Amino acid sequence: MRRFLLLLLAFLLLLAAPIGVRYLRYYGLDQAAAEAPPEFDPGEVPAVPTPTAGNFVDDPEVGQGWVLLDEAHENDFDRDELGYLDGRLAARGYELLPYAGGDLAGALRPVDAFIVATPLAPFSQEEIQAVSDFVDRGGHLLMVGDPTRFNVLVEETDISVEVNIENDDLPLNTLANEFGIIYRGDYLYNTRESEGNYRNIILRGEDFSTDALADELETVVFYGSHSLEVGAQGTPLLQAGEDTWSSITRRSGALTVAALAREGRVLALGDINFLGEPYNDVYDNARFISRIADFLAEPGRGFVLGDFPYFFSDPVSLIYAGSPELGPDVFDEVIDLQEAFRNVERKLSLTAEPVEGQDALYLGLYNQAEEIAPLLEAAGVTLVIDPPVVAVEEAAEEMEGEDEEADSDEPAAVRQIQSGLGNVQMAGTALILLGEEAGQRYVVVLAASAEGLENTIDRLLEVVPRDADYALSDCLLQETLALCPTNVPGEAVEAELQPGDTLPDEEPEEESEEGEDSGEEGERGDAGGGAGGEYVEVIDAFLQGSIALGESREGTLAPEEAHAWAFDEGPVTIDILLETGEEMDSTLSVFDSDYELVEGVDDGFQGEEERLEGIEVPEGEAYTIVVRDFFSAGGTYTLSVAEAGEAEGEEAEEAPVSIFIFGDDRGTPAGEPFTSVPALASMLEEYEVTTWIASEDGPLEEDTLDGYDLVIWSSGNYRNENVAIDEDSLVIFDHFLNGGALFITGATTTFLEGEEATFAPISDLEVAGDHEVLLDGFESGEIIELDQTYEATLIEPEDVNEEEGSVILFLRGPGSENSGSVAGVTFADEFSGSRLYLLAAPFTALPDTIQESVLDNLLAWLEL
Repeated sequence: MRRFLLLLLAFLLLLAAPIGVRYLRYYGLDQAAAEAPPEFDPGEVPAVPTPTAGNFVDDPEVGQGWVLLDEAHENDFDRDELGYLDGRLAARGYELLPYAGGDLAGALRPVDAFIVATPLAPFSQEEIQAVSDFVDRGGHLLMVGDPTRFNVLVEETDISVEVNIENDDLPLNTLANEFGIIYRGDYLYNTRESEGNYRNIILRGEDFSTDALADELETVVFYGSHSLEVGAQGTPLLQAGEDTWSSITRRSGALTVAALAREGRVLALGDINFLGEPYNDVYDNARFISRIADFLAEPGRGFVLGDFPYFFSDPVSLIYAGSPELGPDVFDEVIDLQEAFRNVERKLSLTAEPVEGQDALYLGLYNQAEEIAPLLEAAGVTLVIDPPVVAVEEAAEEMEGEDEEADSDEPAAVRQIQSGLGNVQMAGTALILLGEEAGQRYVVVLAASAEGLENTIDRLLEVVPRDADYALSDCLLQETLALCPTNVPGEAVEAELQPGDTLPDEEPEEESEEGEDSGEEGERGDAGGGAGGEYVEVIDAFLQGSIALGESREGTLAPEEAHAWAFDEGPVTIDILLETGEEMDSTLSVFDSDYELVEGVDDGFQGEEERLEGIEVPEGEAYTIVVRDFFSAGGTYTLSVAEAGEAEGEEAEEAPVSIFIFGDDRGTPAGEPFTSVPALASMLEEYEVTTWIASEDGPLEEDTLDGYDLVIWSSGNYRNENVAIDEDSLVIFDHFLNGGALFITGATTTFLEGEEATFAPISDLEVAGDHEVLLDGFESGEIIELDQTYEATLIEPEDVNEEEGSVILFLRGPGSENSGSVAGVTFADEFSGSRLYLLAAPFTALPDTIQESVLDNLLAWLEL
């Protein structure tokens, strides 16, 4: 019993009941045939039977490149889990490179694709921008989530729980939202058709898109998957069938588990388990993984000059424009370039002319660039040299005997680089151009002089290291064109590279760091910003002003902005309504005077309203209401504040309190059978009550409990020894997960059954504590006699830690075995609004007056 309660009750006590339920679902405690492991390890997914391996044979196209694998965000996976995918990439000539942190933009420079799997730490805004820019340039991004990845430590005498998935605020969403994708904080399950366990969902081809990634796929199995919400810029790739349900949204059918975004360059998957052994080989999983490898190795990545030399395919030709006779010192530069290329697994060979099928690096002077003029023209670059530049000796001969005064009447020489960056003088300026022709990439490097060319080569060598800062910060720069200073004082446009030229060996002097870029992004402290108000860093929002009781304010969010509104008319309890245009998927939050979160909500989808009710604002406190767009895309909104309970417009009358009583008469009764349902229904007759008897009315449907203010689960004296969590239990806990109120009462409640459950006779209760609402009318230490002795679930005191949000109400009395153990306890999650009252005894075993007090206090606690 101890370990079972450590799994379930500890999570509930720590305000994480939804997580406990998900764990119970994942580990299949309702599988009668499954062996219960002697030790529970929440990080280990139990093996399930797998079908016969598929007969897919991979036939890849071989290329060359790298794929970056994120390991810098506390990613919860083992490299072995990606072993099969790594093998498929290797078969395509691609190598998987680990990214352990540092400059992500630099790390993305050499690669064609980026994999982010199950991160437990969020991405920074700088990292998000780096990935977004990478995708915009044609890079491919694979994001893989998984709802079973938690940081959970469960010990025998101590409980330490860190929960990473409580809602949609998943670390992976910090990146996924940039591409219009939300990983829901749920998991999917199918109780009618599954692969060995209802969380192992079978996906059918009729629910797949026509994209090449899903080509020839008939059946794929995911072994625990999130559902994905896909924005306007994305498209679903794989969807689950109508019998597959979400643990949170209570929706079935058309649930997306794989999606594409950003014109097909972003792939999001809800499950990681299907990628690894033994699941990678079932049905069409292997074929799908190979399609994913094709996606990651797909050509078309756009590169910029800062990616030099990673965009070159091996080998690369080094060509000096104009075929000059090179002096020995020039070879020093050639050797340095060859070494730099070797460091990135590229071979650079000096050739006299281009080699068919090879990428090329051209070096030279402006005056010797005639043969590569077509490459320059294709990029919109023109070199103007008028009159032509001649060698020094030739110029001297032409000058002999000529009248200097006549020369002074000649027009000034023009030495210009004309491009989209403007017209720039050649002297003192080097040109670097990245282009592509007939499928082969080339880089052209030109300067006015031999010394200027050498300095520019040194600049390129500084660009090579993946983690180095870009060496192009002082250049006029487009993505594929740079005009850079050569740092040669008084530089002249030379006619040709001379064989006797001695290029200096020493490094160019470092420039002073005057005029460092002051445009770095720092704190967004500019009053006014894009939102026209003071920026409040701690809540990352621009203050728009104040809003008073009964007022409405209209606003327009710019992309990447949030708006803050001050409210200081306490003491008062308020309702807040946020209405938006169709373009916004809004979120609404309230912070106190210390900018601590009071409450937040994100229940609606795009264009739907958000509402917070019953927010108590103390006297003298200034609360802040924050409006955001989930996708940071911006949009229009109207924010309204009213006193709690005030009708808005022609709002309908307040609906009556509705209560659903589920009589759980499955299993075997201990003595004369009863469930306490008739007594409960009679005592609650002033409310709108619905009763449901399991043996008569059948299983609950997914939407049966929708709209009920309270669900009572009463099992009386029935014990269901064969089932721990079944379909009815899942429906009830889904109601609880979504902010519902739940009262569970019975000697041996179903959800506390299991092989490790223990039972002991109970005949009386002792009141514990003095909660002013839940124990109103009771005295601490008061003994309550039951109508008889029952075999009831035993909850050890050490299994129930009193944490914020939990209250122990009753203990086993002195006349019961294991006196002092817990018999009644409540749990509350203030953020979601979920409430649970657990009484480990039949309700009608209590004296009549005690029954009334328990119900009255429960309804008062729930404010019903």
